[in-house]
Amino acid sequence: MEGIAMVTMPDFLRNHEEWLIWLLGEEFHGAATPQMIAEWTRLPPEGIIDAVRNLERMKAVAVQRSADQGSGYPFSRVSLIREGRAMYNYFKVNIRD
Repeated sequence: MEGIAMVTMPDFLRNHEEWLIWLLGEEFHGAATPQMIAEWTRLPPEGIIDAVRNLERMKAVAVQRSADQGSGYPFSRVSLIREGRAMYNYFKVNIRD
């Protein structure tokens, strides 16, 4: 799907956090920049920031902080970690049609 942006969340996912976990595992091979996430989801920066913060609290992602605030994001990279990979694998095995 290179060059094609996914605009709608798959039906088997319930919220932006699950969508982000799915994208990180399925499309981004474990890590992405906020700009990559925005391109695929078309979410506003606030939506991406909120989802990433929630996932970080859940210990599902690791966040590389950004000193450059010019991008509008307080981080430059988001990566799946153990809990996030477990969530992705659960979606892949148990939920996806």
